[in-house]
Formats: sequence, C-alpha cells, structure tokens
Amino acid sequence: MSAAYEMTDDNKYKGDVEKFSDKLSILFGSLTETKDNQSGYYWEYLAPYFIDMKKQDLVNTFANIAFAAKNDKDAMKFLKENKEKVDAFYNWSNSFQWL
Repeated sequence: MSAAYEMTDDNKYKGDVEKFSDKLSILFGSLTETKDNQSGYYWEYLAPYFIDMKKQDLVNTFANIAFAAKNDKDAMKFLKENKEKVDAFYNWSNSFQWL
C-alpha cells in the first residue's frame, strides 16, 4: 500500500511530512471504522487518543512535531509559522482524558 501511495501523481511530489501526515490520517481513520467490539490495551487506551486526534484535525500538526525532532526543514518552517496550531495540539494532548 505504501509503495502504491508514493507513486500516484497526487503524492509523488509531496514532502516527507505531508506523506507521513496523509498515511497517519488513513491509519487513524481506519481505527475509527474498526473500533467496535475491540478490546485490549491498545484499543482501550491508545486508539482513542489517535481517533480523537483525527477528529480534532490535529494529525498534520502532530506529523510536523514528529518530523521537527529530526530538524526537518519543512516541519521546522511549519512550527514557526503555525504556533497557534502547535499550541492547540499541545493543549489538546495535555488535556486528553486517558482511562
């Protein structure tokens, strides 16, 4: 799936952060679709965080924060130009209601 994603005309010119963000959005969306009747640590503790992240439209900000850890130039630019989105992400994450 990842190789096919990379080769589409829409995606082959995207940067690494944008591709990562798109893939996370797909993954987190699939969690929403498959969460019913699931159990265990991941489904009860971690999945709700990622499902809500997608619902709150914070996946792209999360991806940029992750890539900033390796000093990715696009991510660093995003963080500098989108302080309010970064603050909103951290406010959401810090107030997330874990089980």
